[in-house]
Amino acid sequence: MRDPADRAYSAFLHTRRSGREPLSDFREALRAEEGRIRQNGRHPYPYKARGLYHGQLLRYHEAFGRDNVRVYLYGDLVKSPVSVSQDIFRFLGVDDSFDPDASVRYNASGVPRNRVVSALVTKSGAVVPALKRVVPFGVRQKVKGRVFAKPPPFPEEARGELVEYLREDVTRLQTLIGRDLSGWLAPNARDAAGRPDPS
Repeated sequence: MRDPADRAYSAFLHTRRSGREPLSDFREALRAEEGRIRQNGRHPYPYKARGLYHGQLLRYHEAFGRDNVRVYLYGDLVKSPVSVSQDIFRFLGVDDSFDPDASVRYNASGVPRNRVVSALVTKSGAVVPALKRVVPFGVRQKVKGRVFAKPPPFPEEARGELVEYLREDVTRLQTLIGRDLSGWLAPNARDAAGRPDPS
């Protein structure tokens, strides 16, 4: 599980990048969420609601038994990708000697520099399947770097609003999993490397 506020902002950036989010202001998107869900039956990316992990995890515990569910935190994966991966392998009962390559970052956030060009190179465009067949991964990543700009930092006001919305759920979740999640409730959360986490 990822810090739910960071996950919400990352989902917003993803839907902006793919052209499915018409609102450019994250706080406006947060305020519109409940109305969008009421109007459409569901919103494809409920930024706030998906961050309420306690109830979601509790249902897994009830359905499969607590011992059959393993929870990992995104921050742990960022800090120690190989050891976390190997623990997952052991939990699943598969070969834990496999050494995964954790040097490549997939699906990095970004905002489109140009809507038309970004539509052509994202999955919603027709170019992607053809490019994947003939253009090496490294080259495709460089093209994406030209098409997408670095995302803006997480707006502090939006983080504060989200933290308050999530506070009770995070408190219940840390009791459920026996982990200290107080960092998720900090107004200016940091990523695993100690930097502000923009996405």
